[in-house]
Amino acid sequence: MATYVISDIHGMGGKFDALLKVLSSTDTIYVLGDVIDRGPDGIRILQTIMHDQRFKMILGNHEHMMLDFLECLDVSLKNSLLQKEIMKK
Repeated sequence: MATYVISDIHGMGGKFDALLKVLSSTDTIYVLGDVIDRGPDGIRILQTIMHDQRFKMILGNHEHMMLDFLECLDVSLKNSLLQKEIMKK
């Protein structure tokens, strides 16, 4: 059983997959944020981290920016739907 600390993966799936190959089922991996942005595999990597009990993640600034964007998008969608509903009346 080993403990690893990683950060700044930035969507680089190949490097993340290489890491997964050397981990054992009893290892613990702390991820210090910045999983997404730049590389093409950020969402896939996040999904892997979310579903693998070995990973413990602290959100980085890139994840916070994504959450802020999604929150704004959600508000915009709600406002848009509300406006359409008002216009129906």
